[in-house]
Amino acid sequence: MNFILLVKEVPDISFINELSWDYKKGVLKRGKIPSCINPSDLKALGFAKELSSRFPGKSAITALSMGPESGRVSLSRLIGMGCSRSVLISDPDFSGSDTYATSYILSEGIRKLRKDISGGKPEYIIISGVNSTDGDTEQVPPQVAQFLDLPLIPCASGITQDNPPGILSLGSSALNITPLLGIPCMITVSDYPYKVYPSFIKLRKSEKTDPVIIWNSDSLGFGKKGNRINLSKTKVIRIYRNENETRRKQIELSSADEIKNIINQEYRNEKKTVDLNMDCFLSEPSDGKNSVWVYAEKRDDSFLLSSRQLISKSKVLASETGTGLTVVCCGASEDMIEYLKSAGSDRVINLYPEPSGLNRDRILSKTIFEIAVKQMPEIFLFPSTPSGRIIASRVACLLKAGLTADCTSLSVVKYKEREKVLVQTRPALGGNIMADIITRKGFLQMATVRGGVFPEKLPLKPVKSSVDHYRIRCDYPDLPVIKDSLIPDELFAEKSELIISIGGGISSLKDLEKYISPFAYSLKTLTGFIPPVAGSRKAVEKGLVGRTFQVGQTGKTVSPKIYIAIGISGAVQHLEGIKGSDIIISVNNDPGAPIIGSSDYYYTGDYKKIIPVLITLFDKKRNEAYA
Repeated sequence: MNFILLVKEVPDISFINELSWDYKKGVLKRGKIPSCINPSDLKALGFAKELSSRFPGKSAITALSMGPESGRVSLSRLIGMGCSRSVLISDPDFSGSDTYATSYILSEGIRKLRKDISGGKPEYIIISGVNSTDGDTEQVPPQVAQFLDLPLIPCASGITQDNPPGILSLGSSALNITPLLGIPCMITVSDYPYKVYPSFIKLRKSEKTDPVIIWNSDSLGFGKKGNRINLSKTKVIRIYRNENETRRKQIELSSADEIKNIINQEYRNEKKTVDLNMDCFLSEPSDGKNSVWVYAEKRDDSFLLSSRQLISKSKVLASETGTGLTVVCCGASEDMIEYLKSAGSDRVINLYPEPSGLNRDRILSKTIFEIAVKQMPEIFLFPSTPSGRIIASRVACLLKAGLTADCTSLSVVKYKEREKVLVQTRPALGGNIMADIITRKGFLQMATVRGGVFPEKLPLKPVKSSVDHYRIRCDYPDLPVIKDSLIPDELFAEKSELIISIGGGISSLKDLEKYISPFAYSLKTLTGFIPPVAGSRKAVEKGLVGRTFQVGQTGKTVSPKIYIAIGISGAVQHLEGIKGSDIIISVNNDPGAPIIGSSDYYYTGDYKKIIPVLITLFDKKRNEAYA
């Protein structure tokens, strides 16, 4: 079996500062920052080595990357870590490529590799990390899969002992097991615990021979070098530092009693709401076109909160562009369709029957493309969920459209000679900067949008809606997925009005079990449920919480009544993900931690001393309630 490992050399984001940017050109001065192999891709390498050992016969792993020639050093190192060879696609003609262009070029590289390593036979598996630390879009792997027309197993985290092996992956509501019956395929790796260490002998050999193969534009059939190819559909028009502007009370608390009283008081207050411009809902569309489209994702018998929030924002955008709103959904009940009508949808397209299995997102993407290509909306938005990102990426490839990932702001403005352009704002490089992005003229404007950044708001005035039911015609093979076990309340960001979140200041899993978990349980009397324990990126990296519970710009955006941050320093990207919280209470032993400046209430001290007292106080309340 042949394996193709997609890797990327990225700037080490821990070294990025104010001097790292060329703000006029809107680019990072990469030459001034140390580079490294994307951490997620190193996990993918470990996964690939383990998976290759499960197949009989000889297996080979080929690393494929795209970037400047300086990346050959890192790729050479991968040979010392177990890759059979490394190929670098490098050409000045490809510089500045967006995810669409990058995915297309990589897919052409894979086609060339396929001829070399298997004679064109479909005996290969493509593996990559789920995201990169610089862009963090999660778009390239599904777009590569779409260009090659392959099924995708997303967010893999383990391999079963079956024959053939099964892939453990994180689905929308369960831990899935996908038997590797359909080959070739694409696998993205979100977490794999076994690190790969380089062989000293292989490293020395790779350093002497420099075995990295370099391909340029001509090698891939794009034409001679120097004939600049612009495949990109999007363009960055502005970058700027991400400054958290949320103003908080910053009241210091000095005792456990004060903390308990604040939690009790604030939890009983009404949830704050953010008003959209409701005037926009009163105006009728200026013509019969439905130029703003939204894909609404559902779970069981209701739409996800992130989809409902996106519908509200899209209604505003439709009014600003003088058009109507079309909502595309799948398997919606009559009650759900009535909700879409009440939410201001001018048109509802309901796909049926709802597909399942590994090819579900692939089938939905093709169906949505078949509908959209005939009507070609101006704007098409998707919720930034695991499934939403994949479907949006595939649809963008099929429609040859620009796609911006994980937007936190959307606005319609005049840009040069274009009257109404959608400006899509998103964080990048671990949240260190914000980028304003537009789609180039002549292409459909597409984006995935983070949940929690816009409020859900129903219009003051209902609109007349039409409903079209569109039957899905599947021409892909049925590749079953076994749902193994439910993920424990991964929708915490939507359900919880109180969230406990931990950071790198929590020492170990032992401390998590000794202090944090009992504290969460003690709050059940107040909330009626055990509040979920989420975490910062550092907490996830330390293995204290799972990736689905990561809060921040590279995790989930939350907006509870109360957000209790314990041992969190308060990096800008984390603060951006919690700014919608009504009240932020922080516990930190560092009086200079940034989280304190973004807290309504804070306690400076050791969590190991204050948390046990809080547990006693809330347990006392619970005991009194049952007395």
